[in-house]
Amino acid sequence: MDQTVIDLKDTPSGVTILERYTGRPDEQGVLERYELGLPPFKAGSYWRTEPTSRAWFDGSNRIHHWAFNDVQGLPDGGLFLLLALEDGDYLAVLPLTGRVSAAWLGAEGEQLVLYLGTLGHAPVSGDLPVLAWSRAANTYVAARQAWEAAIATEPIRGSVKLRGEKSLPDFLHYLGFATWEEYRTDYDAAKLVDLIGRLNASGVPVRWIQIGVGHSDGKPLHRDGDGQARQDWHTDKLNSFRPDPAKFPAGWKPVMDALTPGGVSWLGLFEALSGLVTGIHPDNDLGALNEHLMPVSSGALAVRNDPRSAEAFYDAMVGEVRRNGFRFIKMDFESPNLKLYVEPEPIDNPIQAAVNNQRAYQAAAKKHLDGTINCMAMYPTGVFHTADSTMTRFSIDYTKWDMQIGRRILFDTYGNAPWLGHTVWGDYDMFHSSDPIQGRRMAVAHALSGGTIYVSDRADQIARDVVLPLCYRDGRILRPLAPAAPLTDSLFINALSGYQAYRVVAPLPNQVAAVAVYNLSATKMDVDGVIRPEDYAEASNMLQPYPGAWRLPAEGLVLYDWYAKTAERLLSEQRFAMRDYSDRYVLLCPIQDGWALIGCTDKYLSPAAVEVVSRGPGELTLKMIESGPLAVWTEQGAVWSAEATFRDAGGGLWTTDIPVGQEDFVVRLRQR
Repeated sequence: MDQTVIDLKDTPSGVTILERYTGRPDEQGVLERYELGLPPFKAGSYWRTEPTSRAWFDGSNRIHHWAFNDVQGLPDGGLFLLLALEDGDYLAVLPLTGRVSAAWLGAEGEQLVLYLGTLGHAPVSGDLPVLAWSRAANTYVAARQAWEAAIATEPIRGSVKLRGEKSLPDFLHYLGFATWEEYRTDYDAAKLVDLIGRLNASGVPVRWIQIGVGHSDGKPLHRDGDGQARQDWHTDKLNSFRPDPAKFPAGWKPVMDALTPGGVSWLGLFEALSGLVTGIHPDNDLGALNEHLMPVSSGALAVRNDPRSAEAFYDAMVGEVRRNGFRFIKMDFESPNLKLYVEPEPIDNPIQAAVNNQRAYQAAAKKHLDGTINCMAMYPTGVFHTADSTMTRFSIDYTKWDMQIGRRILFDTYGNAPWLGHTVWGDYDMFHSSDPIQGRRMAVAHALSGGTIYVSDRADQIARDVVLPLCYRDGRILRPLAPAAPLTDSLFINALSGYQAYRVVAPLPNQVAAVAVYNLSATKMDVDGVIRPEDYAEASNMLQPYPGAWRLPAEGLVLYDWYAKTAERLLSEQRFAMRDYSDRYVLLCPIQDGWALIGCTDKYLSPAAVEVVSRGPGELTLKMIESGPLAVWTEQGAVWSAEATFRDAGGGLWTTDIPVGQEDFVVRLRQR
């Protein structure tokens, strides 16, 4: 097969589409191979599955960025690429997926190669999207422009949208709970009813529960040697859309009857895109839906490779979820759906089948549900067909008390934002607030993500001091203006094995930049952390629409250390030692008219809890969305207010303890 060159050296941006294409894949399921001509670069970052994965379509959810300086040795299956060029610019390279084909990156010797294929054997025809790329002085501008160019192409238009064009469903604005980490599959109707009651009585405003794997009506494909058919959620095949009759003899009604206004109000359900993790049982109770199913080489059934069958199956699946009273789905194991059509033997066009399923599931979710969370969905077939859904898992599963998993989650979740965060918010998975090693660290990361926030402790073990700073008394969570993402100098390092701190930034209301710095080194060493005034400019990187880099305020910045509750002017870079698996969390607050707003200091995103009504030299009027401890900074004199007594906390920081819970509480401050 001849290789065509796509030259990225002299063309700052572009999109490659094969118009009116006709071709047949080779034995590897590849239609075309392209050499990519790259401009000289200093460093690169490459998004791909774990190197232990046998193939990029192996069903993994472990996709993260790998720092490199040389193309040689890059593994097959790259899904996104960023290069820091020698001339100071950045280049984003985005392989594209359409209705019948997907593109991915690899290396052949010292040459970066792009593959376009179906992973199957049938011929294809039509307009096939191949590649989008963009070059800019800002890394995130380059990435966003590549996405914008891709989304505008006719073969992709409507299949994926920018994050800023979507609206979060109501439940995602509130604190939630997930059953998996604490309960695994050990639950039934009675335990769920008890869980709802305990959460409502806990004093922690959990408003929704996502019920994990363990409820489905599945059965094994084969019997054991002793003739017994033992259930195992990893390998069981779907029998019906009913809940497991042994666990839910009365169906879902007892659980739904336990919901209460002001308490747990929404329920969401685990579903798997393939029916169950590894497909549908050949001897099932799905009735007429079987005409829309076909056998695959694993011995299971899968949805037929045609849009009509996909629409029928997912409308039935999601419609049944809604009829049972659920408001959202966490659709899991989306990536392994592709693998089901590839191995052991591929069908005619696995990419097309997986895309049909994604599109039908998203359409059914929009029709029947309030929203959905995409999980194990970081494959091209899912990434390019999120449609109106707003949330996708960015990481592997959280595991309580596991520092190695914790390091990986932080590196992956923040690190996937430059690739995926332009089209969806990141779901960072559940976490245990009572985890003594990383409970607070995970809570802060969730706050900065702008994504789902859901705990997994047993109701009587939820750490209130960790969870309550995430939300108001009614469970509404505070959110950044855009997802947190790595500062540019952290995009081209491997923080898990290197000697550098990993640094991320998020924009908050009132023009405040939230910066978190981590030591994620798995070798248990100290590293040097740093915070710079220039970091403030990058807070706007992920905003949509992009307003340009935030300008340093003429009066300067105040650095507020959220953990230490101290404030100081940030006049130059600050360096500090960081012990193994530690973090530092600070707010960079602009000084205007002599004031810097810190906000409600009992919330991780403290500036987001306050609105500035008016500001001028010597006076500041604030409205607190929900009253609580408040802090401001000024060097112009003592702070006085008729509504509260302010104390001098040193370094220009003034604090007061207003009783918690009064809505729209107005505070008028004066300097004297």
